[in-house]
Amino acid sequence: MRTHVLLSLAVTCLVSTALAQQPVNASDRFTTESRVYYSSGPAVVNIGVFVVSIGSDDTLSLKTIPASSQQISQGTGVIIDERGLVITNAHVVNHKTNRGTIVYKLSFAEQFGGETVLARLLSVDEQSDLALLKIISGEKYAPIVFAKENDLMIGEKVIAIGSPLGNSHSLTSGILSGVNRDINVSVARGQEIKFKGLIQTDAAINFGNSGGPLLNSLGELIGINNATAQSADGIGYAIPIDQVNKILRERLRRPNVWLGVQVVDENDLTLKKAHVRSPAVAQGLMVGDTIFAINSVVVNDLVGLNNELTLIESMKEFTIEVKRGQRVLVFNLSLPHIDTRDTLGALGLDGTPDVVRFRDEFGRLNHSRVVKVKTVLPNSPASALGINVGDHIHALRLKVGRARRDGWTPVASMAQVVQLIKSKNFIRNDYNIMWYSSDGSHHQGKLSVAD
Repeated sequence: MRTHVLLSLAVTCLVSTALAQQPVNASDRFTTESRVYYSSGPAVVNIGVFVVSIGSDDTLSLKTIPASSQQISQGTGVIIDERGLVITNAHVVNHKTNRGTIVYKLSFAEQFGGETVLARLLSVDEQSDLALLKIISGEKYAPIVFAKENDLMIGEKVIAIGSPLGNSHSLTSGILSGVNRDINVSVARGQEIKFKGLIQTDAAINFGNSGGPLLNSLGELIGINNATAQSADGIGYAIPIDQVNKILRERLRRPNVWLGVQVVDENDLTLKKAHVRSPAVAQGLMVGDTIFAINSVVVNDLVGLNNELTLIESMKEFTIEVKRGQRVLVFNLSLPHIDTRDTLGALGLDGTPDVVRFRDEFGRLNHSRVVKVKTVLPNSPASALGINVGDHIHALRLKVGRARRDGWTPVASMAQVVQLIKSKNFIRNDYNIMWYSSDGSHHQGKLSVAD
């Protein structure tokens, strides 16, 4: 009996050794998570936000981030368009500083080339905690595949890719624990934002995963990771794909340039109306033209038009193709920033913050923050008043206080000027602007606001 047992043991050992020497099929090692990582990972980037001590115009020539720069934020992003559009969380990229210029560095995983590129911030929606970046290059990139809306299953496997604690392109997995979760998240200055309808998952989501993808077992994007419950383990949250699509369509994929025209409706891109100072009309377009392509990309509706105009930088030339009767015309346009719609468009002037110094009635040196006029368009409300380049705008007249008495409100920036003029308390039927000419003379006038 003992001989039989030893013989069986010897045969077993020989078989095991032979099996161990057989080549292992690599496909046998691929889990759902690894398949998703290698299919969707090329669309995921690590985002580093830096403050660099150079002018904003010089950032385009940067090849690497200077060693003297300071990193102020870090997170993850997802490529959603082959031309380099990247979606992420607003809290990752939306920062202000007076210590330099903010630069966004995006890095791909080493398995997918390890390339490092720079990006510019296109748009931010703080309420939804989403933002859109554009990679600064002419290259094409592999975009993520979006899942169908409202196609979630409680208990299905989900995978998160991100850069928790700076560990670039880390993968975690879990299940979809719940849907339609409402949570309050603390933000800057003690404020809170309430997020509604989030996805809940037990996949590990930590600092650095923010803005990264939550994927299903097919590698499709079902959400953007944005929060974790600090008081509990294994509870993370993501913005579902239906909300992502809605915010992209309605708030993020909006042009940063001012075309100055209106179309017939969302499905008819025939120009119905043009602003009196429309940049597009000034460069050749006419009411009645029908837009059908931007930079040779065909657009069929307003959503498509906005998607293409989102990629256009202010004062950078691009082509727009229109149908005018039986003819097809191509125009090379350069459009100003969208902010000029409320300055040069509405008022016919633009300005920059400035400080004027003077001596008061007692001879003491004092100063006042004002807006120095840098541009005045001919045949505009500002030129009709006699406002000139170099003049200083000191105040606008509004109804103020509980009694709503008329009063002069000092202004210190064009953003403040626009905000006050848009307010319901701005005096429109009487003197409403106070300015000083370069010779020191004082003026008041009625500034009309164009639609």
